[in-house]
Amino acid sequence: MHLLLYYFRHVLLTALLLLLIPPAHANMLIPDGASFSLPADSTLDLSCGVLDVQGGLSLNNAEVSNIMNVDITSGGQLDGGDGIIQLSGNWQNEGVFNPGNGTVIIDDSCSASDVIFSGSTVFNNLTIIDNSGRSFFLPGGRALTVNGTLTLQGNGTTPLQLLSNDGSQATIILGPSAQVIRNNVNLASNVQIGTGFTPAVAIPTLGLLPLALLALLLAIVAACGLRQRRLA
Repeated sequence: MHLLLYYFRHVLLTALLLLLIPPAHANMLIPDGASFSLPADSTLDLSCGVLDVQGGLSLNNAEVSNIMNVDITSGGQLDGGDGIIQLSGNWQNEGVFNPGNGTVIIDDSCSASDVIFSGSTVFNNLTIIDNSGRSFFLPGGRALTVNGTLTLQGNGTTPLQLLSNDGSQATIILGPSAQVIRNNVNLASNVQIGTGFTPAVAIPTLGLLPLALLALLLAIVAACGLRQRRLA
């Protein structure tokens, strides 16, 4: 009886996957309010489609490959578990990404266009492999964090480019036990790896009236000081 339930459960999960994922250019959508967990030890090829997480998706130890873009919306949650996420395009995280012990790989299997990271994300392992000299834009004014291994691999002739997406400081923070493997990489002057992120703090300014009063007060203090010196 238990064996029949086990096989029925896996058949049901496989059928649900087939419903969620069309066969070609397989965009995978987890709708808002829905929750889905990939079967253990499973592999899923999106054929350069988009992984759109609006609800909840748990990878467990599954591998999801050949993704174009990963989009975690403001209400979405993606649990990495011990799984592998392999994409070629943009990583947009406005929701929740729990890295677990998993790995995110960005390569050029589906695209050689520039890549944009949006939102602050904590990764366990993050691997970026580039064979075409493209640019990877990090979120300016925000930070990415890597707690495991950060691998940055350019090709032999054209380096991998890391830039800020808006010209402000962009940072990859390294966790206490993080390691970096880096080969043929160019960092823009406003991109840092391995340092803490300090957001910009606005310096308060005075309006015209407070400035005028301050100038008047300084003038009175100076005049009083000059008078005392003359009386002395």
